[in-house]
Amino acid sequence: MERLKQPGTASDSGGAVVVGASGPLDVLQAREIGAAARDRVGGGAVGVVLDLTGATFADEIGVLTLAEEVLALTAAGLPVALCGMQPHLEERLHRAGVSRRAAVCDTLADAHRLVAAAAEA
Repeated sequence: MERLKQPGTASDSGGAVVVGASGPLDVLQAREIGAAARDRVGGGAVGVVLDLTGATFADEIGVLTLAEEVLALTAAGLPVALCGMQPHLEERLHRAGVSRRAAVCDTLADAHRLVAAAAEA
């Protein structure tokens, strides 16, 4: 699986779209991530993996905006998994309610497996 380096960049991986983040996670990058996921899902992807390995910092608005994007994707019936988060980001996203709607994984491979399994169910 390819690790994405540019904010909001996406690639397809076994039917799931993988969207990466790079640098600080602010409101603009969170919206770019959501837009990239929606664009690729519109092209037939069956789920979304958000690779946050490259997110170096997250401000409160960025966290809340990303939470909104995740909730919108899951409300549309798509399985979503997040991976590669620094502990502070994982904690903030958990407090924002993301872990109730999306899987939180340590690795990109784990996230991909969970999304693929959820899409097949």
